[in-house]
Amino acid sequence: MKKCIMNNSLLSFRPVFSATIVFAVALLVFLFFVYKELQRKQKFLALRITALSLLMISLMGLLLRPFYHQEKKYEAIVLLTKGYQSGKVDSIVQKNPELKILRTKDAAPYANSSILKSWYNLREEKISVVVGQGLPNHALELLRHKTFQFIPSALPKGITKLIIPKNIYVNTQDQIQGTFNDAEKTKIKLIGPGGAEDSITLGSGEASFSLTFTPKQSGKFIYSLVTETITLLQNDCPSKFCVKDNSAFYSFKNFLQLRFGS
Repeated sequence: MKKCIMNNSLLSFRPVFSATIVFAVALLVFLFFVYKELQRKQKFLALRITALSLLMISLMGLLLRPFYHQEKKYEAIVLLTKGYQSGKVDSIVQKNPELKILRTKDAAPYANSSILKSWYNLREEKISVVVGQGLPNHALELLRHKTFQFIPSALPKGITKLIIPKNIYVNTQDQIQGTFNDAEKTKIKLIGPGGAEDSITLGSGEASFSLTFTPKQSGKFIYSLVTETITLLQNDCPSKFCVKDNSAFYSFKNFLQLRFGS
């Protein structure tokens, strides 16, 4: 039989059978045994009926399975993620001193803050404010309370997004796309094995760019994105295109880093 849950403000039940059936059968059985006790005409009738009542209550407890339900009170927190601005956090804490402060492992230290050891711990937290670069999608899915204030960090200087083609063909024009952020005008060049492949001049602020290139032969080649003041290289290993006669792929071992040069 399908189980149901009955609730009130203090006590809840998980009955084995329908609660209506349990109460009805228990009442009929109780009245039957009381009638039998009255027929016996023996001493201590009140005590026997009391014992019978306690027995029926115990049996109903086994069938109704009562329990006390208490809603857990979550402590509101402010979560600091990578790139947060301490001045904004100071303002939040001053206005809301009761907030608990958590920070991710890659976020900078902050006074009286605790490190979030795992994204799964967020299931037990009530996030009020998120400061910084924010949470990844898989972490957002773990949240019980998905309504919170988000205070994003300022965009970093340089490339903020980069899209590399998955398949590259010989003698076929392809594109590298992305976004670049700087306070001044910037000229970006795509440098290949034969020199500059393409270039574009961007205005101040965050702007999108698209640079084209055409590999002339198969093999492994190093490509770099260069500006007047910034050279974009792969950490520990130059970025490589692996071009074959019929197809190609681009592989990253690490995230791209900005290296300042002349």
